[in-house]
Amino acid sequence: MRTLLLFLALSLCWLLILLAGAAQGDWRRAQAGEPPQGTSVVPALPLFPLLFTGLARLLDRAWPPYGTGILLTLHLLAALPALGAILLYRRRLAKDGGAGR
Repeated sequence: MRTLLLFLALSLCWLLILLAGAAQGDWRRAQAGEPPQGTSVVPALPLFPLLFTGLARLLDRAWPPYGTGILLTLHLLAALPALGAILLYRRRLAKDGGAGR
């Protein structure tokens, strides 16, 4: 159960990071006068959380509580600015009148 919760938490972090990239791309395309374009999360979303979950569990074998804690903390530190970027670019899109999605 602990591994599943770690996987879900890492998946949420990666989803936020991917959405931040998509929001930035939408804003840049709106600035250039191009139509919005879709972004695929398929290669990164299932693969990266699985990889980092396995790495955390492997590190937990060497240093029992630290593998999960370190990797989850690093992912959360990356997800917080990503959430800020999502909000920033969505606000910019709405202000510029190009809020498509």
